[in-house]
Amino acid sequence: MKQHVIFINIILFFTLMGAVAGSHAETFARTGSSIDKNKSLPNAMVAAHFECNKKRLWANVDTMKVVSRSTEQYTISGGRKKITVYKTMVEFECTPTYKKELDNE
Repeated sequence: MKQHVIFINIILFFTLMGAVAGSHAETFARTGSSIDKNKSLPNAMVAAHFECNKKRLWANVDTMKVVSRSTEQYTISGGRKKITVYKTMVEFECTPTYKKELDNE
């Protein structure tokens, strides 16, 4: 009888540990950049899909959050015109279902 109680406690322990470990989804962050301000977010979404695809998954666009937006200016060597690059960083989780973009409701 005591052996059964110990066995049940061991199974319960590992079941609870698995549930706790499985409920915490791993989040990633990727940056998309473009010279067009409106295209940096879609580029970040593509970068997120590429990151998740390393695990044969897709980025979850429903839970994707924009973390930061920044601009960077530089001049090409020998030139005078400044080029502006817009960067958008997103945080996301991976999911097995593909969704290109957020549904507009």
